[in-house]
Amino acid sequence: MNPQAPPFVHVPLRLLSLSVLVLFVLSMGQAAPAATAASGTSAFTGSASVLERVTFAPSGSMSVARSTHTATLLLNGKVLVAGGYDRTLSSLATAELYDSTSGTWNNTGSMATARSFHSVTLLPNGEVLVVGGGGHPELYDPVTGTWATTGSLATARASYTATLLPNGKVLVAGGWDAGSPLASAELYDPASGTWSSTGSMASARASYTATLLPNGKVLVSGGYDRPLSSLATAELYDSTSGTWNSTGSMASARRFHTATLLPNGKVLVAGGESNDVTLASADLYDPASGTWSSTGSLSVARQYHTATLLPNGKVLVARGGSYSNGSLPSTELYDPTNGTWSGTDSMATNGSYHTATLLPNGKVLIAGGSYSNGALTELGTLHPANTFTATLTLPSGWRNSTAIDAQFVGTASAAAIEAGALSNDATTWGAWVTAGSGVAASTTWDVGGEGANKPVSLRLRDVNSQITTVVTGTVNVDLTPPSSTMTALPATSPTAITLAWSGTDALSGVATYDLQVRAGSGTWTDVFTHTPATSTIYNGEVGVTYAFRVRAFDTAGNVEAWLADADTATLVDTDAPTGTLIINGGALATTSPQVALSLAAQDVSGTVAQMRFANDGTWDAWQPYAGTAGWSLTAGDELKTVFVQFKDVAGNVTPPITQTITLDSAVGTAYGMTINTGALFTNQVTVTLTTSAPALTPQMMVSNDGGFAGATWEPYTTRRAWQITQYGSSILPRVAYVRYKDANGTIIGPYQDDIILDVTAPTGSVAFVAVGITSRGNATPGATVQTNARLSANTFAYTVYLPFTVSNLACPATGATNSTLRLTAQDDVSGVAAMLISSTASFVCAQWEPFAQTKPWHNSTTEASTVYVRFRDSAGNVSQVYTAVHTP
Repeated sequence: MNPQAPPFVHVPLRLLSLSVLVLFVLSMGQAAPAATAASGTSAFTGSASVLERVTFAPSGSMSVARSTHTATLLLNGKVLVAGGYDRTLSSLATAELYDSTSGTWNNTGSMATARSFHSVTLLPNGEVLVVGGGGHPELYDPVTGTWATTGSLATARASYTATLLPNGKVLVAGGWDAGSPLASAELYDPASGTWSSTGSMASARASYTATLLPNGKVLVSGGYDRPLSSLATAELYDSTSGTWNSTGSMASARRFHTATLLPNGKVLVAGGESNDVTLASADLYDPASGTWSSTGSLSVARQYHTATLLPNGKVLVARGGSYSNGSLPSTELYDPTNGTWSGTDSMATNGSYHTATLLPNGKVLIAGGSYSNGALTELGTLHPANTFTATLTLPSGWRNSTAIDAQFVGTASAAAIEAGALSNDATTWGAWVTAGSGVAASTTWDVGGEGANKPVSLRLRDVNSQITTVVTGTVNVDLTPPSSTMTALPATSPTAITLAWSGTDALSGVATYDLQVRAGSGTWTDVFTHTPATSTIYNGEVGVTYAFRVRAFDTAGNVEAWLADADTATLVDTDAPTGTLIINGGALATTSPQVALSLAAQDVSGTVAQMRFANDGTWDAWQPYAGTAGWSLTAGDELKTVFVQFKDVAGNVTPPITQTITLDSAVGTAYGMTINTGALFTNQVTVTLTTSAPALTPQMMVSNDGGFAGATWEPYTTRRAWQITQYGSSILPRVAYVRYKDANGTIIGPYQDDIILDVTAPTGSVAFVAVGITSRGNATPGATVQTNARLSANTFAYTVYLPFTVSNLACPATGATNSTLRLTAQDDVSGVAAMLISSTASFVCAQWEPFAQTKPWHNSTTEASTVYVRFRDSAGNVSQVYTAVHTP
């Protein structure tokens, strides 16, 4: 027995919260799959997932309480439990078998020697080797259920490790002997049943861990070489050479810890104790580099715990204890993908010095331990992740009460739904409402106050008590009455009094109004009740003062209280206002017929009430007076005149006031953009963008990226130099994008155009095809060609009479056709478009002409002559000079 092992006592620990990953998916107005929302409701649908968790259930009792025992999964799927301490700390020789198919325990043969703190190793032949803890090593035969002694160790030892090597031998190393730490190691050969010495460790150590690595080496880490002196060092045993080599040290010295080989080949070391301090830290060993690195820490410090690699690649740590918290019932899961720990269900019993065995069915059998009833066993079950989908149905529209009716229906991908609960903040939850998968449940809920889009969250619980927030819906609640005001009337008005009013409501908005009038000192009478109108004409009598007041109703049904007195009043009477008009801030020209008018009007006797506009003497309808207005000019680019008249509250109208502006719509009135005025090809990275937008568009943004990454707003201009994306010489359309921002800040677009960048010149050739024709003179437009005589069956002579021009003197004569040029050219991108042909290397007087495969040509009939040709593709790339020599 290890003299440093502390006696742990039971300390309850509350169930750790299970971290969940919540995915919100909201869908306004969409009916639930299993329950259709009634009229006046909105349905919100969402999904969320919970991570897997491990739950524990009793799985029978062993015949006797045990701790510091061993558990071995046999090849037949049963679990052999052997030895250990009983409640009196007396060593046991008995052994038992657990049958995972029936969940029952049965006694099997007893060992020849009672023992504890021993080791067991499952040999390749299915037998179990028990070493240490007192007495000679023994072998258990699962077929007969009996034990037999085998060869003895050269050195007695405790708190050591036994590791089955790839060659079938068993490595036993280190431990204690008569209070002294050991560095020696021995090998057991199952074939002969004998032990032999092998290399010794660099450091004597006990209570360490040993892990067989995928490369066949054995990693030992930590332990201690004397009481209260933990080790951080680690060593590797090479079974091929029988030698030990030091490897990287852990960040923390530790003993009584666990070491687990992960699927990625790394080794997870967790917990333990260092110099009377229980640890929560964990380290990872990387065999590839021989180094250690820290990983996430346990939620609670623990030692004498177990660590089990689960089928999903995670590690289950169970029980153990610490000096400060005593014996623990809690468990945790380590996720190697992100290096984090998450809590899962606690066990019914606490303890340490227990065993944890992964069964063939994926469950974990935890047996015995030093707690109040060490004979009990529990079975840990890994529950798969569960995905919940739910529809939460809430009242739609605006309400003037915080109490609502709510309905929800949900389904789950794994474990069935058990209940649901609501919350206003996804933190404080209401009572659970019983629910089943696909079955609608109803409840009442108080959203707690007014506001637009008040959140109501739904969480669901499955039969495994996994809980997650699935969906959040919204409810609109308005408890505050609206307010209203009337536009102040001038001191005097005509008999037709123009009334206007407006209302505000911060939440649901104004729905209707009541309007009342009082003539002189009379009583208030209704003009409108529950009208959505915000203006009217009231016909009064000359000399009478009229007072008006209004009140508003909001969409939720709240009503404003009447003012005790009037909102506004006026005396019926006249006068004529004056005013000014400015177009587009005084601009002389505009690219769009849509212009902005700036207006200013004054009236000495009252307020200016209305205005109207015209382009040609045909007046638009009267509209309320404002300092600005939008206006459409007539079509056609020319000088335009805009007319305006103002009318005051008494009905007096100004003479027409005019202003002019020139309409120049060359750029266009619609939003758009072209590259190089719509060209298909270019041979330059720098292009010209021609942009168009309505007048007064203040800003634009240009980018080669449709997402406008890194682009910034710039002043709008109709033409702009721009660098398209190079992409090397790849034959891909280069795309430019533009979007616009109008004066209101509204973003319009994007618009785009593309162009193909062709930087490769065409290639070609030229050759003569003789036709036996001689000629004289320059075949210039306007020349007369006369046939002199037939020279042979296929040859004719011509006399060419040319007009006398300056170009005839400057350019060399080419004469009449006596040969044919055969031309070839290729361009794989934009295509061959034109050719330039000359009889001189300087191409004097040559002009580009459309490409053709043949062309009549004049050659000297007395001496050799050369023709020079260049080709040009549709992108403007010009080829090298190609030549052909004609020899008479």
